[in-house]
Amino acid sequence: LDQTKVDDPSHAAKFETVFKTLEHHVKEEESEVLPAIEKHFTVEELQRLGAAFEAHKYTAATRPHPHAPLQGPFAAAANMIAKPIDLARDAVRSMTQGQSSEQS
Repeated sequence: LDQTKVDDPSHAAKFETVFKTLEHHVKEEESEVLPAIEKHFTVEELQRLGAAFEAHKYTAATRPHPHAPLQGPFAAAANMIAKPIDLARDAVRSMTQGQSSEQS
């Protein structure tokens, strides 16, 4: 979908597939994952987890990097390198997509 232009005939079908997959994922989280978390973790544990998430989201990569380490100091270093590259890539993509739609 990310590689497909909105006016491409296959875009609507791809978008619907992505949307249905996302909708299924959200329903599964709401009906299974979140109740299990509430059952097995204390409020204090969830607050600590939330604080850790908040602290790390500013350095976490914004795109998948399947060959990067998943945890530990090497993962932290990889994320600090990948995050600005991801943001720059997104900015360039946004600018070039804006120019191509202006030229049309």
